[in-house]
Amino acid sequence: MEIVEKMKNYISERHTGILINIMYVGLFVFIGGVFYLKDGGDMPRIFYFTVLIPSLLLMPSLVKEFDFHNRRYVLFVLFPIYLCLSFFWAADENIKKDFMFHLRNLFCVFLYSIGLWLVMRRKKRFINNLLLFLFFAGYFTSIVSLIHYFTEYGLTISKIMEGYFINNSNKIGSIYSIHICLSMFFLFYPPEVIGRKKTYISLITSIILSGMVVFLSQAVIPWVIIITFIVVIMIRRWHYSKILFFSLLAFSAGLGLIYFLGGFDSLMNMSRVQARIHLVQRAIEQMDGHYLFGIGLVYKLPLIIPPHMVTLPHPHNIFVDCFRFGGAVGLALVLGQCLILIKIGLKLIKDNIEIGFILFWFIAGIVVLSFYGQQPLIRPGGYLWFFYWTPGSLLLVRWIIDQEATQRDDL
Repeated sequence: MEIVEKMKNYISERHTGILINIMYVGLFVFIGGVFYLKDGGDMPRIFYFTVLIPSLLLMPSLVKEFDFHNRRYVLFVLFPIYLCLSFFWAADENIKKDFMFHLRNLFCVFLYSIGLWLVMRRKKRFINNLLLFLFFAGYFTSIVSLIHYFTEYGLTISKIMEGYFINNSNKIGSIYSIHICLSMFFLFYPPEVIGRKKTYISLITSIILSGMVVFLSQAVIPWVIIITFIVVIMIRRWHYSKILFFSLLAFSAGLGLIYFLGGFDSLMNMSRVQARIHLVQRAIEQMDGHYLFGIGLVYKLPLIIPPHMVTLPHPHNIFVDCFRFGGAVGLALVLGQCLILIKIGLKLIKDNIEIGFILFWFIAGIVVLSFYGQQPLIRPGGYLWFFYWTPGSLLLVRWIIDQEATQRDDL
């Protein structure tokens, strides 16, 4: 009997190891897929087969091990649960997808954090290896996107780059701004697995290539993210006199570049700002006074913007969209979720510099989604998951694992 019991445990442990290795590879492909998979169903399918299904298969043993009563975890899942349930008070004429569609998206968010927890507690260098994978994914796809652009338009900077894989200028600019920041992060804080001298040229080249992608996308917000990251790096590593000198130099160079390209008229043009204001106004008007609980979650409720009556699928702001569908309660929950994750990240930075980059990634994601985003309970994949659920879940799961390790040490 003892031999049979040992065999059962061995088989169970072996199957568990196989499933976790599938998730390990799948998470890399899924998270990095924002660089090399075209918008569509590829990323959701990768998620379903390599993360969702293995997580479900491991659920019986996981229920005994994972602390579902963890206060921060409960606060994390409370927002997507509320957003999903808000479907029940949506007006019938607005409903285009049934409740199961939103419930499936909720389970994807839930099982994403569970899958990360299963992998990260066994693969101690998961975050380090993930950042390296993202660096190489962005490096090679920036080359492909630039080749595609110059083959299509020739040697010109007058056209807007939409990318070969992403097909949206704001999205490609935002995603590659994170890649520039990641390259600069490795430049100043090289991982142990690579030597700085051997990779110095590659990192500089990566910054230049991704910088060209961001520049050709003609998106504005990515430059805010890049400049902010440079300031953060300088504050951590440089004397204030160097910071002042290089800030003035960069500012002067930026003004000269804008003047040379004739971009002052575009910068002074308030049409973009006015368009954002119209979006917010129309979203609030659409609520028809339902400010406490919102109008209820539906799939793609368009907004018609005057004066040209342009139809847009969402208000291009994650917080406005959460307020539109979930009301003041939904807005409070998403803000609370963001604040909890930022607080967790600030606590974790002390022991791991890579967590500092994840925290910056999450905060940058909030900024990006405040200009280009929508409510986050959508199908897995794409830039919204890349900017919100991925860095947010990484912060949460790393904090849970550290808490579990602390509790074991105290026993």
